[in-house]
Amino acid sequence: MARVTSKKKSNKLRILVSNDDGINSHGILTLARALSRIAHVTVVAPEREQSTMGHALTLHKPVRIFHVGSEKNLELWATSGTPADCVYTGIRYVLKERPDFVITGINRGVNVGNDIYYSGTIAAAREGAVIDIPAIACSLDYHYEPGKKDPGAFEWAADYIVDLVKQLQVNPVPSNCLLNVNFPNVAKNKVKGVRVARQGFRIYTDKVAARLDNRGKKYFWLGGQYAGYKQIEGSDCEVLDQGYISITPFRIDLTQYDYLETLSGWAPDPHTRKPGTAKVASMSASAKPRATEKAPAKKKPLSKKKPA
Repeated sequence: MARVTSKKKSNKLRILVSNDDGINSHGILTLARALSRIAHVTVVAPEREQSTMGHALTLHKPVRIFHVGSEKNLELWATSGTPADCVYTGIRYVLKERPDFVITGINRGVNVGNDIYYSGTIAAAREGAVIDIPAIACSLDYHYEPGKKDPGAFEWAADYIVDLVKQLQVNPVPSNCLLNVNFPNVAKNKVKGVRVARQGFRIYTDKVAARLDNRGKKYFWLGGQYAGYKQIEGSDCEVLDQGYISITPFRIDLTQYDYLETLSGWAPDPHTRKPGTAKVASMSASAKPRATEKAPAKKKPLSKKKPA
């Protein structure tokens, strides 16, 4: 499927950056400043931390948007909304042109395995991919504590994303696709390399902790402790644990294609209530997934001329 593009008013690369850690997090500022070396960057991020918000959009109360600063090739905006709100409003209100990329992060903590379903960092990138803007979500295996000095790994991770963007300009991703990039929290010279990996599965202890407030009413803390990951060969969890950068391509289409025929064989009819009357909806040849998809054609190499 050909990617839908809008007519550009400028030849300069434009990138929308967001996150779920908030506008003042070290990761997003490091990323945005690194990207501003090759593009005009607009940051639209939550005014406070919005981790694990998933793909929530704010529909039942107003969202506030305000400009917080400017640097060379960089504009900073904050919102009262969720990470997905930030990308939604960033594309439709803040920016004057459709961005070439939506890039989110660098998140404090990894987003691998089943964590991606809760991650605001992933959701913000996915909001771009939904409307067919190439998107990257990036995260660092770093446990954040208030007052703790942020590690230098953010700097080399941001530089890597700059290199990745340059490659994506000549090796475009498929339509409606986002790349999930996770970095080990080590010095650059300690990184073993890069692995393109499948999605894994992280394990957490099951826990709902009940407490009593000062008025004797119950309240609850959700979520258990991280307890490792399933041993899935070639998974993002595995390669990151081995000291590699992990890159996983995600598509927006979640259809389990190899189950369509089986499901149609037993789904009950709404009138007779008997199974076996359902049929798989017809799909054109171009709509059916292919076992191996050819990579998009490469573009001509970029000019080495520096952006203005």
